[in-house]
Amino acid sequence: MWQLIGWIVWGIVAFLAISFAWGCRSYSKAEQGFQWATGVTTFFWWVIAILFLIFEWNKLHMLWIAPISFFSAQILIRVPLLSPIILFATRIFLDIILIGYEKREGP
Repeated sequence: MWQLIGWIVWGIVAFLAISFAWGCRSYSKAEQGFQWATGVTTFFWWVIAILFLIFEWNKLHMLWIAPISFFSAQILIRVPLLSPIILFATRIFLDIILIGYEKREGP
């Protein structure tokens, strides 16, 4: 029973990751900008979904990891030591999901 609930939670996080990535692509297609926090959140949710798919971790932990990553994305982009690392990884991730769209300044 708990394993089924864990997979449902994983499905929700995976859906959010895909929908946020689709949103980033839609904004880029319309030549509108989006905030770094949106890009970082999308990156975090993709990482969470992939890591929990690969490893045998209890997927119910995503019930607290996903919300924390959502709220921390807005804070971590302002932390002096972590910000360059997170933004660099997010920029690489966005380069991958935005293939086919002209690159602009910012996310």
